[in-house]
Amino acid sequence: MAQPHRCTHWCVLAALHIGALQATAQMSTHVPLTIEMRDLARVPWTVMRDTKAEVEHTFLASGVQIVWAAPGGSSRHDHTPLKLYMVGPASVGARGDEGSRAAIVGLAPESGNWAQVFYGRVAAAVAPRSVPVSVVLAHVIAHEIGHLLLPPNSHAPFGVMRRAVDLDHPTLRRFTNDQSRLIRAALASGRRYTWPCDR
Repeated sequence: MAQPHRCTHWCVLAALHIGALQATAQMSTHVPLTIEMRDLARVPWTVMRDTKAEVEHTFLASGVQIVWAAPGGSSRHDHTPLKLYMVGPASVGARGDEGSRAAIVGLAPESGNWAQVFYGRVAAAVAPRSVPVSVVLAHVIAHEIGHLLLPPNSHAPFGVMRRAVDLDHPTLRRFTNDQSRLIRAALASGRRYTWPCDR
């Protein structure tokens, strides 16, 4: 009876070891994306914490590891970080009439390496609803980062790249398999931030 017990013990240890190796290999396949966030809107720290976690979760599902870099600091990776500005209600860079400006919650310029997210507008849109502002904010951030990494005309009828945030279905969406593949390819080849953006 002792021999099968010992065999079972070693089999369990071997299985755990193989599982750990597989998990490590899977993590090593994630392509890093460094983001330097500048919080000019003074987002509450709990909202910022939850938002970052949502953004990380979204990109991990696409095989991308988000690395948050301190503003002006050096990155752990060789790539120049993408700059993300959390700004207040001002309509800097927004186009169109006043009504359409108010509806714009994020902005990513053509062939740029930075994006803006209008925190005040996101918070105002979420206020009348029982939707966590961090979920919607993370959706907007992921959408704008997606514009910097995906080809032109990258809006889609569903997922992160949906043209407008769906506040009636607040669960954070994901990138499609094709979008995930394009994002990983752009990051791996160093073609980040060079796509013309469909703004």
